[in-house]
Amino acid sequence: MNVSASRATQAIVAGARRLGFRYECYRVLRVPLLGSARLPVPSLPPGFRIAEVAMDDVSRSADAEIRDCDWYGGGDAIGFAVRDPAGRIACLQWLWFGSRYEHAAFWELAASEAASMHLVTLPEYRNRGLATALKQASARALAERGFTALYSRVWWTNTPSLRVSEKSGWLRVGTTLRIFLPARSAPVDIRW
Repeated sequence: MNVSASRATQAIVAGARRLGFRYECYRVLRVPLLGSARLPVPSLPPGFRIAEVAMDDVSRSADAEIRDCDWYGGGDAIGFAVRDPAGRIACLQWLWFGSRYEHAAFWELAASEAASMHLVTLPEYRNRGLATALKQASARALAERGFTALYSRVWWTNTPSLRVSEKSGWLRVGTTLRIFLPARSAPVDIRW
């Protein structure tokens, strides 16, 4: 995104805040899955591993920060986790597609596309490259299942998460701004 578009986003959001409206503003990123051979190969510290994870595995986690993410699982959702050498979930990602994604749609998806809806790394495992490796591994796994692209939305000022996505090969493709007006029951959505 160019500097003038970024300034325009900041001006719109600042104006909405001054008027007392609630807002959500996200950068939208995309990674094309044209073949897993073209995607980055994830690198993990020794003893760590990445695998698909079930909602029940997440529900049984001893860590509340992980356990509280179990609701992202279910139909039309796929979860992946980085486990430490003892098997503890250190980093977790949920991807949605199909009917599961429809109610949370932040960007229009084709039937062969999915969205990364949540990614969390436990505090003691941050800054080790786990989230980057997980995003790379999940992209490769979904490419092998026939998905053609993945999308993600990241809060517009969340620089660490934006860096993780960019290091994982994701490209910025847009911005979404949702403004909740006091006199309207439905929010106003602006995408560019």
